[in-house]
Amino acid sequence: MWGRDRAANGGAGCGGMSADVWDFEETDAGVDCGWKASGYRGGGRGGGFRSRRGTRFGRKEIDEQRRCGGDRGERTTPYVLGALQYARKRGATTVAITSNRHMAAARLAKIVIALEVGPEVLTGSTRLKAGTSQKMVLNMLSTAVMVRLGHVYENLMIDAELTNEKLADRALRILAEASGKRVSAAEHALRAAGHNMRVALVMLKLGVEAGEAKMKLRAAGGDLRGALAE
Repeated sequence: MWGRDRAANGGAGCGGMSADVWDFEETDAGVDCGWKASGYRGGGRGGGFRSRRGTRFGRKEIDEQRRCGGDRGERTTPYVLGALQYARKRGATTVAITSNRHMAAARLAKIVIALEVGPEVLTGSTRLKAGTSQKMVLNMLSTAVMVRLGHVYENLMIDAELTNEKLADRALRILAEASGKRVSAAEHALRAAGHNMRVALVMLKLGVEAGEAKMKLRAAGGDLRGALAE
């Protein structure tokens, strides 16, 4: 979506959990997106789910990334500011998601998404309205990226990671619905395609073997609709 193949998202507090655990790791676990997406939060991955205060951003966490997003509900956070400052030096596109448009991060980011959610019910508890709204924005952004990168066919995830039985069953239902074929036919095609959903769908919709389906995808540069001539 940004013309490169890497993205980093960093935050502190609830914004950091949204960036790291709830969005990028969810997306990476569900879709074989073919690009490098990383989430970082104050305290680092070694902190697990425990809060660690006083953490500052390290340069190694943004090196080689091409897009950097910062999530924070409050006015100033050294971790997020450090991430945005270093990302700018690296030439990355920077985005700030905040519920306070007057925060310092808004002056550092190229793109600012300011969510006007109003005061929290519990003063200072940004995990409530601010954190929830930031999570919704992250969902929309990451989903839009998946669509733009071609990992969605109609409203179906066509590049799902088949890492467990539940996801494998979902893949069969997706292929059956997208092709109008029986689940048994989808299972046969998926097995013949080496468990590649994209190849399997071309096989099912065009009535071709796996080898020809792969050739059509290769000729279309991997674009599914191009391979299907849609």
